[in-house]
Amino acid sequence: MKYLSNLSDIPEFSSAAIDSGQIVIPRPIIDNPQFNDLKSSGIFLYMLLLNRLRAAVDFELKGYDENGNTFVCYPVEELMEALQAGKSKVISLKKKLKNHGLIEEVHQESNLPNRIYLTDEILKYY
Repeated sequence: MKYLSNLSDIPEFSSAAIDSGQIVIPRPIIDNPQFNDLKSSGIFLYMLLLNRLRAAVDFELKGYDENGNTFVCYPVEELMEALQAGKSKVISLKKKLKNHGLIEEVHQESNLPNRIYLTDEILKYY
């Protein structure tokens, strides 16, 4: 599996859009019926995770693993607040993104947030 390392990996996001600070949603997430089950909360979660790719590599919000793959970190508590949802809802939404092949998640030590890898699966819809 290959992973996204920054927003410009997605064809529709020019450097101008990336630099503008706009929050972005890949068009296939909205247009392709395959993603209908994500609903607005799942789309918003994916958007939040993609937005983390903008962060500088600080190994708190974004980092590289031992293979050079880019991951983002987003603690469940922060996602709960951003989505105004409970823990079970956040976990359920992440599971839907995993089932679509949009993310992979690697568990860390108990006091660290999981590493979330945004896969390049979305690119096949362009």
